[in-house]
Amino acid sequence: MRGSPALDEVLGFFRKTYIPQYSKSIMGQQEVKVNAREMMTRLARLQADLDFIRGYVEDITLTEDDIQSIKQARRNLKEGKTISHDKLKKQLSL
Repeated sequence: MRGSPALDEVLGFFRKTYIPQYSKSIMGQQEVKVNAREMMTRLARLQADLDFIRGYVEDITLTEDDIQSIKQARRNLKEGKTISHDKLKKQLSL
C-alpha cells in the first residue's frame, strides 16, 4: 500500500494536523508532555483508521486467481462457450 494515493492523503493530513501542533508546543516542558500524550492518542486513532482501511482494501483487491478466472470467463464468452441465464434455468427446470 506504500505510495498509494490514499496513504499519501492520510500522511499529508497527519503532517498538516499533528506535526505543527507538536512543533508549537516546544516552548514549555509541561506543554510538550500534554501534547505528546494527545498526539499518542490521535496516532492510536489514526492507526485504527488505517487498519480499517487496509482491511477494506484487502477485501476488494483481486488476487491473481481472480484475474485469471475473469480472463477465462471472457474467453469463454467470446468463444460462445457460455449460455444465457434463461437457458440455464430451462435446462435445470427452474
